[in-house]
Amino acid sequence: MTKQKIYNKIVYDKDMNIIEEDSFMYDGPVAQCKFICFAADTKVLMADDTEKNIQDIVVDDVVKSWNQKTKELEPARVIKLMRPLHDDIIEIEWEHGKTTNTFDHPFWDQENECWMSYKPTLTMDRYKFKEMMPMIVGSVGTFLKDNQPVKSKIISITEQRKEIQTYIFQLDKNNTFFANGHLTHNKGNPLEKIKDAIVGGIKKLVGKVVSIITSPFGVNVDIPDYDIGVDQTAAIEGALVTKDSAVANIPVIYGKRMVGTTRVYVESGSGGNEQYLYVAHVIGEGPINGVTKVMLDDNDVGITSGQLTHGSQFNVTSGKYSGRLTLQFFDGRNNKNGSGAQLHSDLLASSGNNTWGAEHRLEGVAYIAARYQWKEGTTPEEVKANPYLGNVPSMICEVEGKKIFDAKTLTASHSTAYDDETISYSTNPVSCLLDYMRNPVYGKGLTNDDFSYASWDTAAHLCEQTVSYPGTNYSDTDAFSTNYVLDTGTSLMSNTKILCAAFRGIMPYQGGKYHLVIEHGGDNTDVVATPSSPTTVMTVNNDHIIGGMSIDGENKLNKVNRVIVTYVNPIEDYQPDQVAFPATDSAVDKQFMAEDNNTRLESRISVPFCTSKAQAEQYGVVFLKKSRTQKLISFQTNLATSNLGVGDLIRVQNEHLSLDGVFRVMDIKVSLAGTIEINAVEHQASHYGIGCTGNEVIKPVLNLPDPTTAQPVTNLTAVNKRI
Repeated sequence: MTKQKIYNKIVYDKDMNIIEEDSFMYDGPVAQCKFICFAADTKVLMADDTEKNIQDIVVDDVVKSWNQKTKELEPARVIKLMRPLHDDIIEIEWEHGKTTNTFDHPFWDQENECWMSYKPTLTMDRYKFKEMMPMIVGSVGTFLKDNQPVKSKIISITEQRKEIQTYIFQLDKNNTFFANGHLTHNKGNPLEKIKDAIVGGIKKLVGKVVSIITSPFGVNVDIPDYDIGVDQTAAIEGALVTKDSAVANIPVIYGKRMVGTTRVYVESGSGGNEQYLYVAHVIGEGPINGVTKVMLDDNDVGITSGQLTHGSQFNVTSGKYSGRLTLQFFDGRNNKNGSGAQLHSDLLASSGNNTWGAEHRLEGVAYIAARYQWKEGTTPEEVKANPYLGNVPSMICEVEGKKIFDAKTLTASHSTAYDDETISYSTNPVSCLLDYMRNPVYGKGLTNDDFSYASWDTAAHLCEQTVSYPGTNYSDTDAFSTNYVLDTGTSLMSNTKILCAAFRGIMPYQGGKYHLVIEHGGDNTDVVATPSSPTTVMTVNNDHIIGGMSIDGENKLNKVNRVIVTYVNPIEDYQPDQVAFPATDSAVDKQFMAEDNNTRLESRISVPFCTSKAQAEQYGVVFLKKSRTQKLISFQTNLATSNLGVGDLIRVQNEHLSLDGVFRVMDIKVSLAGTIEINAVEHQASHYGIGCTGNEVIKPVLNLPDPTTAQPVTNLTAVNKRI
């Protein structure tokens, strides 16, 4: 393969004079050095609602752009023009026309509310997107019609391997525009960073902490950071808040959690019922297993497990609310999965207002109907005994959440439709993920044909292996479990990453199906054990490797010797809590500090799906250990490795580099020339052994004054001020 001179960057001014030009010499095919562009005659929507061919765009033109944060259309000015040659071109046929663009060009995915591209990993790697959905036939983009976004489904995608002139521009803001009416992104000015993307014939991986989760979509799976996004503390606390809304997102509760309700109906009684207030408190998507605790204004009503049954009224007869509170629970059945039909609330219908009738069932939604009795106090004792504070009571509930299909009962040929399956309460994270991926209302709505069920069945069984943690601070528990309040207003990608993180799941899309792999020590029958010799699917050596091999070692910037994990503590009323590993000044801590020249390298991660201190610490243990061994390799092979899948363990041997070790496949790319590029991360079975032996519980330090001692007033200044 000969070296080629490729003009990668040409910048024009307003008069189309070249003001900047750069070129690079590199080993490899032309397609390795590209950036997002469109073909000539692509219609660009201007701010004045006219259209202009992309090759006719000039500096200072004003196009119609979209602000991703505000979801508003805005004008944006063209500040630079680029006109490179490309040979990695696809023609996309949409419901509303066609676009011709490069492989890595992102379009807005309206269904999943994130960006998508034909080569998602390539796009994320080159342009620093954090999320990217794969663009496939059936994906839904966004088409602007009468200044309103409408869905535009992809009908076909055709590769065109021929060199053509292409065009792109940079904007002064947003970096979004409409190409042939379809919302697309140019990711700022990627040309400024093109030098970093060209490293020779084989792409070199960036040394960083390898995640225990991977991007759950696409054949090409990147290696993202472990953290699932933003700090989840606010989200954990927000789940406990009572809201008033008729349009709020209804959460999905997987497992057991305390959740705030949403008041969707508030009505005072009439016709002799004026002393009552009637309220419908929505809990979440149904059907759920039940409600085990009800709190009103931070006071326990006194409900025990099993007392609230579907459709039955329950009169509180003891405690603060005795004789003044009636509840009626509805589990959210929807006449599917054998659940029967949702009943209507005769309690709310008794208000005398005729505003809640038999047709008001809230089908598929779990909720509690409440009748609060208000009494005017005539004596100090009666006033003091009033349990209500003058406002509509806030209600939070401890909930055993959504009933779902048990993934442990899967077979490779599973064919029962989603709505016909037998469902039950479960905290198994694989079952939760499967429910989310298949549900047509709040999830992805995939069908049985989209899954390789054998791998899901294996993963589901591994999750329920019993773990006996050392020491006296922990009790036996499942290897992995999920207790999570899923926000249906959050993107599909983000929710899926969180659900995968709950069991160190890798979900590659290969051969037209979603597979599932748990990252563990290397014994495919035991996620708990630490095997002395991990099971590998093949040995890759010099007979398979084409060309050289790129190796990246540890990166001190990402190395960790202490990790603080935020989880949900049910003992503390499901508030966020923290546990640290290793404990300060413990033997393990001293060892790590000595290895790192007594420099504290601390990191924080969130596991909002976790309600077990032991499991939370174990996430931290694995994360910390992996950060300290970060060898990443990249190489090209022949077709002998064509049966490898993302998540597979392989032994890699290279005599020239004195390399002989086990690696986990994290990324696979197949070229049209018949070569396969593999990116893999070093695997050490010892990282996954049960290591919760020296934890430290972290509590917030509150510098509050002693409430029993009056503090002196200081720093007072007299001011003469006329009013």
